[in-house]
Amino acid sequence: MQNNKVAKAVKYAIACSVISTGLSTGVAIANEDGANEVERIAVTGSRIKRHDLENASPITTVDAEQIEMAGVDNIADLINQLPAITGITNTTRAGSPTSSINLRGLPDTSTLVLINGHRAANNASSGDSVDLNVIPPAAIERIEILKDGASSIYGSDAIAGVVNIILKKNYEGLMVDYTYTKPSEEGGERGSFNLLTGISGDKGSIVFGANFYEQQAIFSRNRNRTSITPIPSSAIPSGRATISGFKGLDDGTIVKTGVADDAATITRANSATDFSGYSTNWESYNYQQVTSEIPDNQRFSMFANGHYEISDTLLFNAEFLHSDTQIFETWAYAPIFAAFEVGDLTWSKDNKYNIFDQDIKDWRRRMTDSGAPRFFDHNTQFDRLVLKLDGEFNDNWSWSGKVLGSQSRYSQTYVNVVNKEHLKLGVGPENICAQIEGCVQINPLAEAGQMPDEQWNYMLTDVQMKGRSRTHTFAFDVTGDLFELDAGAVAVAVGVEYRKESFSKDPDGLISDFQTIGGANLQATAGDRTSKEIYAEAFVPVVDKLNMTFALRYSDFNDFGTDVNPKVGIEFDPSESLKLRATYSTGFRAPSLQELYQGASESFDFLSDPCAAEDAGNTASTAGCSVQSDPALFQFLTITTGNSVQLSAEESESFTAGVVWSPESLEGLNLRLDYFNITQENAIDNPKQYFIDKNAEGDPLLGNRVVRDANGNISQVDVTYVNLAEREVVGVDLGADYGFESGYGFWKIGTELSWYDKFNDQAHPEAEVVNRSGTYDNSSNAGLIPEYKMSYFVNWSFEDWSLELRGQWLDEVKDKGNDDEIVDSYSRLDLNSVYQYSDNLSFSFGIDNLTDEEPPVVGSEPSGIEGATYDLTGRAYSFKLKYEF
Repeated sequence: MQNNKVAKAVKYAIACSVISTGLSTGVAIANEDGANEVERIAVTGSRIKRHDLENASPITTVDAEQIEMAGVDNIADLINQLPAITGITNTTRAGSPTSSINLRGLPDTSTLVLINGHRAANNASSGDSVDLNVIPPAAIERIEILKDGASSIYGSDAIAGVVNIILKKNYEGLMVDYTYTKPSEEGGERGSFNLLTGISGDKGSIVFGANFYEQQAIFSRNRNRTSITPIPSSAIPSGRATISGFKGLDDGTIVKTGVADDAATITRANSATDFSGYSTNWESYNYQQVTSEIPDNQRFSMFANGHYEISDTLLFNAEFLHSDTQIFETWAYAPIFAAFEVGDLTWSKDNKYNIFDQDIKDWRRRMTDSGAPRFFDHNTQFDRLVLKLDGEFNDNWSWSGKVLGSQSRYSQTYVNVVNKEHLKLGVGPENICAQIEGCVQINPLAEAGQMPDEQWNYMLTDVQMKGRSRTHTFAFDVTGDLFELDAGAVAVAVGVEYRKESFSKDPDGLISDFQTIGGANLQATAGDRTSKEIYAEAFVPVVDKLNMTFALRYSDFNDFGTDVNPKVGIEFDPSESLKLRATYSTGFRAPSLQELYQGASESFDFLSDPCAAEDAGNTASTAGCSVQSDPALFQFLTITTGNSVQLSAEESESFTAGVVWSPESLEGLNLRLDYFNITQENAIDNPKQYFIDKNAEGDPLLGNRVVRDANGNISQVDVTYVNLAEREVVGVDLGADYGFESGYGFWKIGTELSWYDKFNDQAHPEAEVVNRSGTYDNSSNAGLIPEYKMSYFVNWSFEDWSLELRGQWLDEVKDKGNDDEIVDSYSRLDLNSVYQYSDNLSFSFGIDNLTDEEPPVVGSEPSGIEGATYDLTGRAYSFKLKYEF
């Protein structure tokens, strides 16, 4: 594998030198008179400091001015509007306790998030990615988004690219600001307070900042799009049960036939204690009247950044970041689906409330009797400390040594979930319950809201879970000019890095024993790893206006082995107004600690059972089906465990090529055209559908992962993480911006458009290749991939006023989970303005979603929308007051 990667790198280096093309988001800064020396700096994607701010890879930069003008309180919401970001994206706005980034639609595990160029601990909730909620927007100097593979520079995870969040380092004075945002509809009010202060002297400086942010919940019932679910629940407040030997009449009443093949699905109709108290007429439950679509959210964070000049050639740097985030979700009352839970929850014929003289396995109920729904309280604490020494050997060579420690701590409380141990006893035989202290007999078909207090008090409970993720890094780098060529100096950077990571989850006893309903049952997870890496990078000015870059990184992980990843880039500037670039690289992602060591985890997934087909058993794909299963079933219990024995690293190849043109005839105009191609092999997944398909085929090796009952229905699917999936993402980025002066101020307009020509996804080697461009599939790891995604802006500045109109447009997609129903295209406009009243005081006013655009309907989503991509808030007005001393 390693030799093949190096050979491919050499091959593409030759190809690059022939085609002389590449990718960029801007042109080099020209020093026309040659008199002023430009400071050398390093940008994301390279360790080598250069005068040219651009390198061979495409980079999008979002600076502090753009962040402030956008008026965002959560940086993930701003980044996710960029066309390069698509697919399944976790955001707090969509009810997730964490926020992450998905470059090019690949999973968030394929995008490496850095803070000031260094790694941070992954969130302790899932352990797979950095939580962007921990970083307050006011602390950010700029964000550099590298849209290119970068494993040769940064190691694991940088398959789709890198998001480097650079915090403020220099500030003198004191700044305070307060922002308040009020939606036009109920819920979602936001408030944010920021403080920034800094001092500097001859030998050093320090910057300190703090932020407090609070957002109120938006309940599903308070928005038209989410008030009624397109997928109502059969777990209803009055209970529902399927009984045999009974028939339902046209008026809904039931009669006993005693015929075993007769069956009726009944619910409680009135308080009568005989058969007349039950009916076959029932309505599904609309849980959207209870849930919060956007949760309550509070965040406190503070950061400090300082440096001190020990001597002329030695500089000490220190960075500190702390964040405390509290997220409070409201979920619908706990649902019970007795036939689909782990363990036997049969409503015993010997239960004192069972008048049907039979054990009833399939009964369901929504626990509205308590009057309080489920509440999920998430708390995340994040800490990061970096100590760094920078030194110089001479004018051309410098070194840097750093020690980094970072951790994320997570705690979660589930309120009003069901204690399955108590429920099993409560619906079991009366004589057994009587022998157990405190046991209360339970009537699962009590009238809605009429279950006695002692019954629901006996079964409802609160449970807790904790998690921790840690990263410790030790690194040393050297960079400088190796020797001179006719076209300039050959610059190199070499370095070593040692990293130790750990991740753990610790649920309480009921959760780890799979004895709760309404929360996530899982067993404890604990794992750690160490990695040792060495890299080298070179910048070679081949001839005038033609440069090449080379990078190579060797990685040694104690849990899966070694990997080598090269990268080759080329830059060609045929004129001052034209830049051509190209890169080729390989990448890898080490399996996450959760994928390796996760304890058994329970979920209920929407899947398809081939055995439900009418011709089940008579086709090659259903040869393992003994009987036809129930075609009405589409959600199944799955148990997922880690796979520390067989998992290997994901591998990728990335190629980019493009051109940037700034025509001399029209000063201020920049045009960009970028091509990208990413292939990913051995992608890690837990393909539940794959195991079900194998079971239906009668596969002797994998078929036993699916457990069926006597009627052929799936009762449980047991899966592990495996290296199976392959993906290929191909597309084009088009960008333009133009700035010009007029008699009424300075104008700047710009747009970015991404076209996803292909998003080929193959779940496993035997599966068909699905092009997910232009589709949405909530059962896949791709999520929502519009074929076209665009952002644009118009900015105007005149004297003390600044005004910006910023827009976003997403193409329509086909909903694969809803018979390819079209999900309409989506657009929104945000208007923001700033008035500089004096040197110290400024006022800002903004309108988010100016036209009050509603998110499009997504029929396969229980909420009716895809909240990670489309904003539910509606039109919202914001006001900001900022004062600087």
